[in-house]
Amino acid sequence: MEPKDFIEAGMGNFILMKNIIAIIDSQSEPSKKLMRAAKQQGKSLDLTKGKKTHSYIILQGGYVAASMLVPGTIVRRITKPNGKRKDVIAMREGKFVQD
Repeated sequence: MEPKDFIEAGMGNFILMKNIIAIIDSQSEPSKKLMRAAKQQGKSLDLTKGKKTHSYIILQGGYVAASMLVPGTIVRRITKPNGKRKDVIAMREGKFVQD
């Protein structure tokens, strides 16, 4: 693994990008229910350091990480960490596009 394989998910915390399944907004009731279930199973990670949670990062193995970053910020960090990455698809204006 190399440093480029990780994404900064807020407050100096890093996640291995290949483990990310989805990044969702934290305000919907289904996403809150998902996080509650992860907490009950001991599979929740709090990366907020006490800040307001804006997104949940769903990881392989059933883990869910709470982040203070909005989903779009995390996606931008994944798709363009150095301005050169082109292999990740992003969503713009309701459509999937290759960055």
